[in-house]
Amino acid sequence: MSNLLMLKIDQKRIYERNEFNDYQHKYRSRAVLRLAKLYKKITLVLRKFFEMFKEDGQEVKVQWLKYLKKIDGIVEEALILNVRRCLELLHRTVHRDVRGPPAAILK
Repeated sequence: MSNLLMLKIDQKRIYERNEFNDYQHKYRSRAVLRLAKLYKKITLVLRKFFEMFKEDGQEVKVQWLKYLKKIDGIVEEALILNVRRCLELLHRTVHRDVRGPPAAILK
């Protein structure tokens, strides 16, 4: 999840404003669909695991909830890392060379 960026920029290209917005919207829509598919796979696997011991006692259910919170934290961290990587990509695109002025990506 953290490697599936929500932003894609060709650093050698200068975009028209509407062209850039449209391209990012299409790319982000595809990325969101892929993230949704990954999330669905995760939930299906977790449900299959839960089926194995859903009839067990209360202590097992308490441990299961702790495990779910841990998985939820991992997914959250992956999404935060995804946003951080998108921001880093945007920063590198704009500030290619620190010694010179920022690079233009829009006309």
